[in-house]
Parts: sequence; structure tokens; C-alpha cells
Amino acid sequence: MRMLLRAFTLILLGFVLLTTLTVMIGRVHAAENPLSSLGLATCGKFPCLLGIAPVISTWDQVRDRLNDQYKITYLQAENILVAENTHDYHIYIYPEQMDGEAKTVRKISIKAFSEFPLAGDLLLLYGEPCNFLIESDQLASLTYPNMFVFIRFTGGRVSIFSPVSSISIVSTELTVKCYPERWRRWAGFKGIDSYKARWPTRCIECGSSTLQ
Repeated sequence: MRMLLRAFTLILLGFVLLTTLTVMIGRVHAAENPLSSLGLATCGKFPCLLGIAPVISTWDQVRDRLNDQYKITYLQAENILVAENTHDYHIYIYPEQMDGEAKTVRKISIKAFSEFPLAGDLLLLYGEPCNFLIESDQLASLTYPNMFVFIRFTGGRVSIFSPVSSISIVSTELTVKCYPERWRRWAGFKGIDSYKARWPTRCIECGSSTLQ
């Protein structure tokens, strides 16, 4: 009886230690998430970058936060502010015009990563997307409320190691819709063929996103 009690105690202690270790490892990984180190986070209910969020952040706040760390160029013809950081990525910020002047942020796009973050990093930070679309032979898109992400894949399947090529955070006026149709829903990391098998017959828009 004592031997059984000791065995049970050892098993219980082992389980507690294993659980504690798992939680600690999870926290360490969360702290090391490349997307977090780039400045991506959640501001209130919505994704944001370096504390900049569409609608919430003013144009003056954007300039104040980026001036010290980035080379800023305003492309007047395209009406885009480009913040360039050669070590990490480029930020493209689109203003919301009011009375002919830029007042708040409408859209933030992050591109040209020097080291691509991975799809697994994205899901650790923001959870699972609502929709998944195949854009081309090696490009797919993930949809979150108010965020749109392009990832690249090889070998006919998406995985946690699929690199993120661009991220767009948009305002509520440009709401990225989470469509309820089964063929659009995220179904996990798997082969592209299994996603294509869900496409409805004569589907015209199955391979393209609603927001570029």
C-alpha cells in the first residue's frame, strides 16, 4: 500500500513539474515571438504596430513614434507614408483624409521583412484566423477581424514554418470580413488540396482575396 502511495505521489509531482515547465516554456516562447519584437501587439480589441492603430492613432502621433527609429518618406502621389528600417521591415501607412488633410490612420501595411516571421508566430500572437484563401501556387492569405496576412508555402501545404510575407492592419471602415462559408474557413495547417476540395463548383473567387 505504501509503495502504491509513493508511486502515486511521484506521478503527481512529475505531472505538476511537467505542467510548470510547459507553462514556463510557453511564456519564454511568447516573449521571444518575432512579431512581438517587431512591435506588433493588440491595442484594445484590434491589432496594432508600435502602438499605432487605425482610426485611434492620429497622423501626428505616427510621425512622433516613427521619427527616431525610421527613415520616413511621404509619397504624395500615392498618399502613403513609408517608414523604412533596413534591419527589420518597411511600414506603409495610409492616412484617413478629413477636409483634405491627413488626420488619422486608415491602414498599416508591413512588408519587406529582412527575416521573415513564421505563420506559427502569427497564431501564437493572435490566435487562429477566421478565413483562409489560396491566392496562387505558393501564396495564401489569412483573415482576422481588421487584419489581413499573406503567407508563402511550398510543397503543396501550409505549415507553422510558412513565412509571412506581408501584414495589413485596417480600420473598421475597411473591415476585413470573416465569411461564414465553410470553404473559406481556416481548417488548420494541412495540404492545399484538402482546402481546394472544399471549393464549391464553378467558384469564381475561391482563389483570390477581397483585400489586396
